[in-house]
Amino acid sequence: MKRWSPLAVFCLIVWICAVAQSQTKTTLVPIDSPDVHPQYFPKGAFSDSLKDSDFEARWYSKHLRVMAEPSLLTASKDGTLIVFRFLWLRTFHYPIAIRMTVRPDGTASITAKVTSGHGGYEPGRVVQRKSVEIPKTTVAHFFDLLQSASFWSLRNDAEIGGNDGAQWILEGLQNGTYRVIVRWSPKDGDYRTACLYLLELSGIKVQAKDIY
Repeated sequence: MKRWSPLAVFCLIVWICAVAQSQTKTTLVPIDSPDVHPQYFPKGAFSDSLKDSDFEARWYSKHLRVMAEPSLLTASKDGTLIVFRFLWLRTFHYPIAIRMTVRPDGTASITAKVTSGHGGYEPGRVVQRKSVEIPKTTVAHFFDLLQSASFWSLRNDAEIGGNDGAQWILEGLQNGTYRVIVRWSPKDGDYRTACLYLLELSGIKVQAKDIY
């Protein structure tokens, strides 16, 4: 039988210890982990839509978490922030999140992210990021669209979901007030217009046939 040299034995022990140490540092996180850190949506935020509103919260949060998006709910503790975010989850197309942060002078910055997954399934990973500066006049027009859509007084639809459609989730934070509204594949209306305006401002290109 071939005997190992002392040096070989030492190297083997070092390798085993290194592997064991790396394994102890690895934390397995469930793919659909509970929405806890960060907490993206208030309890019962979608109680007007799907019966299992927690399912919706976990679904949307999973995509935001992969995108490393901040929690607007947590940010609402700062009464000076004005932020809006459109999360677009199309069943068979890549997820998109567009966040507009408004500055005190009325200008804004837009951060857009696209992942490699599908809105109705797993989010994949971030494959595209864009940042755009927005002038005051454009921000004011977006606010006009929100007013026309009665965003701050809207309620979520009683039924959300269907086959081969999309979730249109729009969050708003202003004066310490947080609001989230979701619609399933809106075909027209001011809510759709406001969401698509953010998409246009982001510079993310989407073919007309893929807008649903």
